[in-house]
Amino acid sequence: MNIYALHFDGSCPKNPGEKASYGFTIHESIELIKKDHGAVLLDGILDNHIAEFFALYRGLQAVESSLLPGSWIEVRGDDRTVMNILSKRWKAMPEKRYYPAYLKVSNYLKKLRKLGYTFQFYWIPRTMNTECDLLSRQ
Repeated sequence: MNIYALHFDGSCPKNPGEKASYGFTIHESIELIKKDHGAVLLDGILDNHIAEFFALYRGLQAVESSLLPGSWIEVRGDDRTVMNILSKRWKAMPEKRYYPAYLKVSNYLKKLRKLGYTFQFYWIPRTMNTECDLLSRQ
């Protein structure tokens, strides 16, 4: 079984605001497999949590297109709210602005798990996520 690390980060310069961006990387050990960044393509008022979920969504799409089913993916992000929700320590709140973005990620994770991918979620400090932080600010 191959083990990969998916790091992601989102940025919303004016929080909340109308513009946000994302960045992610996928590594196998120290080898970079894929990286990407860009604008968050969602309508409405955006915030940091939405940008984070969008970054993860784009990273999950890259997992599906770049890695074989059966891969183990360690998902690492620096947003405590997002990581606590994904690791099921906290419940996503339907009344929160981030909820539709969370649902998009949750549904995609279900799809990928059915295909045989395994995910483990880890909160990391921002200082350990600098590459994605820089990507999300481009």
